[in-house]
Amino acid sequence: MQSTKELSPLLREGKLELHCINIKIWQEDGVELFGHGVIKINKHGVLYLEFICTQNNNIPSVMFSEKLPKDSLDEKEKFYLECETISGDTLKASGFSVEFSLSDRQPPNIKNIILSNLQCEEIEEGDDNFLYFEFSEYCDIPANKSNSETSTLGYESHSWNETVIEMDKFKISIIDKKQYTYCRVTGVFDVEQVFECLKFYIGFTSGSMLQPIFIVKRNKQSQVSIIKSISNIQKRQRSSNPVPSTYGNKRVETDYHYQIFRNIFELYKVKPNFFESIYSQWARVWYSFQSKNSITILTLSVAIEGMLNDVFIPKFKQLGVNDHLDEEILRIKKLISEIEIPTAQIDRLKSSVSYWKNITAAKSLDYLVQLGIISQDEKKSWSKLRNASAHPKTKEMNAASLEKERDNLLLCLNLFHNLIFNTIHYSGPRHYWAVNSTSPLKMLEHNEINEHSKQLLRSET
Repeated sequence: MQSTKELSPLLREGKLELHCINIKIWQEDGVELFGHGVIKINKHGVLYLEFICTQNNNIPSVMFSEKLPKDSLDEKEKFYLECETISGDTLKASGFSVEFSLSDRQPPNIKNIILSNLQCEEIEEGDDNFLYFEFSEYCDIPANKSNSETSTLGYESHSWNETVIEMDKFKISIIDKKQYTYCRVTGVFDVEQVFECLKFYIGFTSGSMLQPIFIVKRNKQSQVSIIKSISNIQKRQRSSNPVPSTYGNKRVETDYHYQIFRNIFELYKVKPNFFESIYSQWARVWYSFQSKNSITILTLSVAIEGMLNDVFIPKFKQLGVNDHLDEEILRIKKLISEIEIPTAQIDRLKSSVSYWKNITAAKSLDYLVQLGIISQDEKKSWSKLRNASAHPKTKEMNAASLEKERDNLLLCLNLFHNLIFNTIHYSGPRHYWAVNSTSPLKMLEHNEINEHSKQLLRSET
């Protein structure tokens, strides 16, 4: 495929034009379209194909116009694209839709087809794996390496614009070019695993939802280059960044920041389901902060409950924090059996008592308060927001009530970040938001949930 130096500027500026001389679009045992065209990027950052169809087979019968596939989950209806560019590259795509009309019966005709991505697979010799991706979202990773640049007039300048993170078997370089950022990884590593970890690490700590526009992945002797559609509006959007890149009045030792990536990477290897939970819940919360307050509140409170169900409640169950209730439950059931009431009511009471051992989201938050992982105020804020979003009521909002709602929202956001911090075993400075707060930075010490936690919780019950 064309080199990164050639493609990247065109992608960033939205000036990409890939002229294709042979294009085939098809379904399994279905539609077949042949022709030529040009792949471009529209003003919104979306890839599309201006396709001139010169030949077709198995065109569906339509009255006016119809978009296929009708069922996007049906593999037989799925569309595939393969095209050859004038530079000799073969590009592939799939999972898009095509609109058909009466005019398709008599080619040639023109179609504009939206594409989510384009891939070019190549054979590339190399002992190490390789990952490269570029994005234009805000990036706030502390730099630890200075680089020099020479202008066209011969002037040389120096700037701290690169972050290097050394791992056991691979090295990561994140280079901030002000208008865009690119990341390069070399060594022996699982490309998909490191890619997902880096997207979460950069996004979570910077408050950005990364949209890599150009990606290169190499495993052994196979390399794939990917051009992706993005949303230009999203490039300027940010949410909360809970981890500062500086601490105090000057830049200090920043290994605490790089340790976040190491911990995320280790979590992915050891407990990928935990990683998937915190990443997906963080993504939902990020998008909700670009919307109305009511949507943010609902999404944030549900995301906290989801993380508790996925990560923390299984931990408490594994520790058996409620096992000591077994004898008490049996004793109460025996007493209920002696009550002179109908059998159906006795069975209902016994069933209710059996649930005493269950660990609900609210109960797990009580445990986290007792362990010092979250505060009582944070737990109360979640209860208020969860109940308000689950049972909404019409109410008048004034300045005081809006400030109270915002305070509860910020406390809930701090709780959400506490859960992520605890899952990735983070210790270090963090942002802690509150209404009218003058000191948003705090130091956090990781509190491990283990057998000692079990004894502590039992002693307080």
